[in-house]
Amino acid sequence: LVRLFAGDRIYNIIERFKLPEDEPMVRADENDLIYKNKEAKYRATIADITERHDAGQPILVGTISVEVSEHLSQHLTRQGIPHNVLNAKQHEREAEIIKDAGQPGAVTIATNMAGRGVDIKLGDGVRELGGLYVLGTERHESRRIDNQLRGRSGRQGDPGESRFYLSAEDDLVRLFAGDRIYNIIERFKLPEDEPMEAAILSKQIENAQKKVEEQNFVARKNVLKYDDVMNVQRQVIYAQRRAVLEGEDLSEEIGSWIDGLVEAIVLQNTESDYQEEWDLPALLQEMESLYTTEIKLEELQGQSLTREELVEEFQEDARDAYAAKEEDLGPELTREIERFLILQVVDARWREHLDSMEYLREGIHLRAMAQKDPLSEYRAEGHTLFEELTSTIREEVLRYLFHVELEREEAERLRPPAAAGDGNLVYEHESLAGSEAIMAAGAGEAAVGGAVAGATAVATAAPRVASEWDRVGRNDPCPCGSGKKFKKCHGA
Repeated sequence: LVRLFAGDRIYNIIERFKLPEDEPMVRADENDLIYKNKEAKYRATIADITERHDAGQPILVGTISVEVSEHLSQHLTRQGIPHNVLNAKQHEREAEIIKDAGQPGAVTIATNMAGRGVDIKLGDGVRELGGLYVLGTERHESRRIDNQLRGRSGRQGDPGESRFYLSAEDDLVRLFAGDRIYNIIERFKLPEDEPMEAAILSKQIENAQKKVEEQNFVARKNVLKYDDVMNVQRQVIYAQRRAVLEGEDLSEEIGSWIDGLVEAIVLQNTESDYQEEWDLPALLQEMESLYTTEIKLEELQGQSLTREELVEEFQEDARDAYAAKEEDLGPELTREIERFLILQVVDARWREHLDSMEYLREGIHLRAMAQKDPLSEYRAEGHTLFEELTSTIREEVLRYLFHVELEREEAERLRPPAAAGDGNLVYEHESLAGSEAIMAAGAGEAAVGGAVAGATAVATAAPRVASEWDRVGRNDPCPCGSGKKFKKCHGA
């Protein structure tokens, strides 16, 4: 029931059905034998193995650890019984050991995870002896593992037999049924080597396993709830990386990042409802650290602007600055630089974010002492950290993009001069996929060129005669006398 419930709640299994067996299962699953202590259990185990080995029946002994398998191996060696040990120390010979495990008289000792997914082929005459005998030296916490061990015998309609030898000192029995077992042993004054065998005792052990499975299910379910928080964030980051790796045009997204960052900076420095209390020098200084702005302090102080108008003013100015940067680099190279920088920044900041979330996860359970739900607190703080992550990524990428520069070789050395006349810049470059580093300088500046392998920009331009139009700032009045700003008139 626990396994079905786990399938429904964790793996979202809607419908299930059982496949019919190819051959009916005729294996005999005997009741557990429970002894007072482990030494009595091991003595009975060795005696059973010796008897069946002498009869020629193959035996598969299942243990829960390497230590137990080696302990039994030492006992069998002293008894002179040839056997194979299949555990983590013998993984190279696993196939060979499994191949011979069904031969007459073979004794194979296996740990709980070794060789569980293979068929053991029975040798000649083994079916007449009762098939493969599976002997478990201890119950596992999960019934699934016990059933896997039993399932090595009686496959495809072959005969077989299985039995578990337990003691009141086994961890599972001691934690969940030890008191009851000891009370029965003391009540009936059973000798040390006399086992208890009853279906009700085997049922008691299964109930103990169910309790452990329920505890494990609650733990897995709790881990899944916490991982769901990270999974949502992971999907957002991976979608962004996938868009970069697939070479999508990210210019529109970059534009929205510019608008968002500029708006945040403006709002941060204009919190007051009165324009006289706005910190315009600090606002302009922050904008200058982001990009080379054409807006002057005197111009801002001489105008009566609302906060929304100020945001639009700086957004337009920042977009114009980026458009000029794109025109200088060329659209194709700009798109490659955008993808390269986004990938580098996202990867670096995402790794830091994973460490932050792990640190948060380790101590979040202490919130329960303050009568708070740790999961709800983890969701809330995880969301806050993720919002900070996305803001950091966008700001860092934009600062790199606004300050990116390319090393340029003189056009005369690299290629013949272009035909004069159009004044456009011509670039030749290879892919930035092999780039090695982005060097940050100053307030977030990035120099891409010597540190970026395989990218070469060649600039050729027709000579132009300087005129008064070349010296006009984009936010200055247009010399034509229209009264409009130059960038909205002849500088558009």
